[in-house]
This record gives sequence, C-alpha cells and structure tokens, in this order.
Amino acid sequence: MISLVSILLSLYFFSSCLFLAHTHCIFYCLLLVVSCCISALIVYFVLGFSWYSLLLCLVYIGGVYVLFVFVSVRTPNSTPTTYSSWWGVLVCMWGSIVSLISTSSIKLSEIEASHSLCNLAEGNTYICLCATLLFGFMVISATMSVNPGFYR
Repeated sequence: MISLVSILLSLYFFSSCLFLAHTHCIFYCLLLVVSCCISALIVYFVLGFSWYSLLLCLVYIGGVYVLFVFVSVRTPNSTPTTYSSWWGVLVCMWGSIVSLISTSSIKLSEIEASHSLCNLAEGNTYICLCATLLFGFMVISATMSVNPGFYR
C-alpha cells in the first residue's frame, strides 16, 4: 500500500530534480517554496511535530531562498543547457517513481506530540509569520526581477 509520506517523498524528489530542467530565477524560487512546503509536510507526518515543520519552513525558505535569489541575480546562467528539458523531466519522473516504490513502507505518526511546546494561539502566530515571510520573499523576487543589474 502506498502511503502519503511516500507520495510526498516522490513529489519532493521530482521538485528537486526540476532544478535541472530550468535556469530562470523565478522558477527556482517557486520550486524552492514548493519543496519547502512538501518537506514540512513530510516532517509533520513522520514526526508529528507541527512547530518543527514551521521552523524548517522559516530556516529553509529564509536561508536557501535568499542564497538562490542573490546568487542567480549576481551570476546568472547565460549559457544554454546542453540537454533537452524533456530529458530532465523524464529523469525526474523516473526518480520519483523509484522513490515512491522504495519509501512505501514508512509509517505515519499517529499522535500530535507538540502540545506542550506549541499551543493553538502560537500555531496561528507561526502561520501568520510564515505567510508574511513568504509575501516578503515574493516582493523581493519581484523587485529583483525588474532590475537585474542592481545588486546592493
């Protein structure tokens, strides 16, 4: 039986492999947000800690997203790739199927164990902070895409 975690792991692998198929900065940023949300869901379903997945989102998007944006704006890939993007998508789909089959035996956590660390009001606060952070990163990427020569 295929579990939800194995489906999420195959989607994470697929979104990670899509970094090979494209070279545009905004596409990288969208893939990063999607892979972060998928990894947060994996952490939540495996460990059962909602606060840990939110911290993972903050660190993952906050750190890696800024690195992707500024490095790709500073030194973009100006040379075209030597392989077809269909080949990259085919490799991604094959890897996703392999990861789906290999992770089908992972069990889900049945108990929410973070009740002593994060109550309901703090959870809503973390969700609002994450939404604000995502909105800020979208504004940053929109600003950076308008004027690509400005680095400071």
